[in-house]
Amino acid sequence: MRSAWRRRCPQGHSSITNRGTGYHCDSCGESYAGEPFDAKTTEFPVDEDCYETREHADAEAVLRAMAAAYPDREWTRASHLSHLGRPKDIGCRLRMLRERGLVEKNGMGNDSDIWRPTALGFDVAQSDGLDRDSDGQIVKGCQP
Repeated sequence: MRSAWRRRCPQGHSSITNRGTGYHCDSCGESYAGEPFDAKTTEFPVDEDCYETREHADAEAVLRAMAAAYPDREWTRASHLSHLGRPKDIGCRLRMLRERGLVEKNGMGNDSDIWRPTALGFDVAQSDGLDRDSDGQIVKGCQP
C-alpha cells in the first residue's frame, strides 16, 4: 500500500478523503473517480485528459444504464433511473450529457423529463472506454 503522502489529486494536493469508488480533495473541493495519483511517479498538475471527475463518471453511468435498459433508444423518464441516485442528481447528469450531445430531451418545456441517448451517446455507452486507433488497436492512455 502506498504511503499517505504519495496519494494526490490531479492538482497535486495530498489532503484527500476516499469516498466509495472515488475520492474528494479537501484542498480544491473537487471529487474524482478512480484512485488518487502516486506522487512518486506522477508529474503535477495532471493533464485533464488523464482523469475523470466524479461528476463526469456518474454521468457516464447514467448513460450506460439508459442504453442497457433501452437498447432500441426508446424515450424514458428520468424518474425511471432513480436506482442510480436522487432525481435531482440524475437530472443534473442528464443535462451534462445533453451538453456533450450524448442524450436528447423530448420537448422544450422545463417540466419534461423524458430523455433518450443520441446515436453518439449510444455508441459511447456501448464502447469499452478505451482509446483506439483507426486499426482498432488500444492506444496507451494516461495512467494514474
